Amino acid sequence: MSVLFLIPAAGSGTRFGGGIPKQFQPIGGKPMVQYVVERFLLDEAVDRIVVAVAEPLLTIVKQTPDDRVQFVAGGETRQQSVARALAAARGTFDVVAVHDAVRPFFRLSTFHAVIDAARERG
Repeated sequence: MSVLFLIPAAGSGTRFGGGIPKQFQPIGGKPMVQYVVERFLLDEAVDRIVVAVAEPLLTIVKQTPDDRVQFVAGGETRQQSVARALAAARGTFDVVAVHDAVRPFFRLSTFHAVIDAARERG
């Protein structure tokens, strides 16, 4: 069963402040969203990850050594970003999941429970 992960990361982060959107704030030398992507790449259950970012950042983030990761221009809203990421995903997938770019501290066991439930119940 194939799994697609969509990560909307096009928000401006105005409430967070600091001039850099929250998802691109460095933590330990890496942008927060990079931890999310790397965490999912550790899991063999993930077939593809599509990250929707603000268009001006697209040229900066397109560099990744893993061909399972794809970057696309996000929209003005989270809903638009998710829709654009889904439309741009290469391939067909049995399960599509969405995860926030600013939530790097999640358990892979929770991810597996959600994917298993989606497989069982649709």
